[in-house]
Amino acid sequence: VAAESGGGEASLSGTIVTAMPGRFDLELRLDSDEFPLSGEGATFGRLTCEAGVSGAVFTEVDPRTGARRVDGGIEVGRCTLVLPRQRAQTVMGMGDHLDFVVAGQEALRPTAASEPTAPWDVTVRLDAEGELSVRRGDMQMTGTGTMVFASGPSAGGGSYVAGSLEMRRGWADMFGRRFDLEFGTVEFTGYQPVDGTIDVRLAAQTAEGPVYVDVTGTLRHPAVQLTSDPPRDQSEIL
Repeated sequence: VAAESGGGEASLSGTIVTAMPGRFDLELRLDSDEFPLSGEGATFGRLTCEAGVSGAVFTEVDPRTGARRVDGGIEVGRCTLVLPRQRAQTVMGMGDHLDFVVAGQEALRPTAASEPTAPWDVTVRLDAEGELSVRRGDMQMTGTGTMVFASGPSAGGGSYVAGSLEMRRGWADMFGRRFDLEFGTVEFTGYQPVDGTIDVRLAAQTAEGPVYVDVTGTLRHPAVQLTSDPPRDQSEIL
């Protein structure tokens, strides 16, 4: 399968085996070159990637769990996601307004009752033995890692992510200066809601000595602190 969109290309090739009833196995290769990831009229980024996808899909309901199941794995050779530069302005929300009238709305028609469908239990392992890169006009981060995404609705559970990422190199433009990555790790908790601990340091050289930006805490509540050598207070560093 091949696709072209917005000047980018993507292809998926390999085998899907359907010989066993109630399941099919797949072994696929994904290649993309500047392929746009779009939705709702906006492009979220462009993906250049080489990856292998393998797994099994069990389409019959397991009588023990009452669910269907997906077990998969993704091995990334190299992958770069280029993000668009963020807009300088924020989008203003618009509520009801007397000067705007929406015409032609129809009342929702009642739908026929349908049989409840069996949930899907999903487990996908991501191995980035190559390098995962995220790039934007004002930053770039490259790293490796292993993560597991799992969702078990049959057991009443939500989704979680476990594993870790190690940032190997990168930089970011902040405060009018280029800061280079010294180290960075993200450890996912494996609990719900999805969260993880972060420990990242970026450094820039100034006439008064090096300045550091430390990002610690959790992904949901990160803490940013400025330090320097020799030590100075936050206002002096800024």
